[in-house]
Amino acid sequence: KGRDDVLIAVLASGIRWGDPGSMADLAKNAYLNPGEARPKASPPNGDANGDGRFDLDDFGPLFDRNGNGVKDPQDLILDPAYNNGIDDDGNGYVDDISGWDFLYGDNDPLDTVDYGHGTGEAKDSTADDNGSGDVGACPDCRFIPVRVGDSFVTDGGRFAAGVLFGLDSGADIIQEALGVTSNPRQAQQAIDAAYARGVLVVA
Repeated sequence: KGRDDVLIAVLASGIRWGDPGSMADLAKNAYLNPGEARPKASPPNGDANGDGRFDLDDFGPLFDRNGNGVKDPQDLILDPAYNNGIDDDGNGYVDDISGWDFLYGDNDPLDTVDYGHGTGEAKDSTADDNGSGDVGACPDCRFIPVRVGDSFVTDGGRFAAGVLFGLDSGADIIQEALGVTSNPRQAQQAIDAAYARGVLVVA
């Protein structure tokens, strides 16, 4: 089933945060960046409830900011207490609470066109083994949502940026199923950088 410390950067069309069925499968396995959002009085790793895992449960009740009836990472992304306009962890990505959107250059990797490809990719790898819905190949692993387009076709430069973001976020695996409209040198260089760090690129 994998391990909680294994991070899979999913480069795709973003995540359907507003879909309660998808969030039942994915919300607890979405990577949360403790450098940008963690409960008050929690240790640096964010594990406020001491269960050995930093996830949404550590925040207790959350206001349902996207109105889907489920506690999910977008509730944190839309919360001005965490989405404060400050690069708290100093990594160059302001408020990267749970992934990044390289299509619009912001901190919410929401699938704005509701295409579903990124959500499906995340389910393939990390859908939770919780007794309902899908089960991923690695249900105890975490995924980092990295939006690089609005379908399964993207620009090669955005792909490269997404790979590097995944690496800088600590990803152990880069997962993508993409076509590209361009193939700049940076795309291969990003893949080479991943392999140089021992990070597998699944394409």
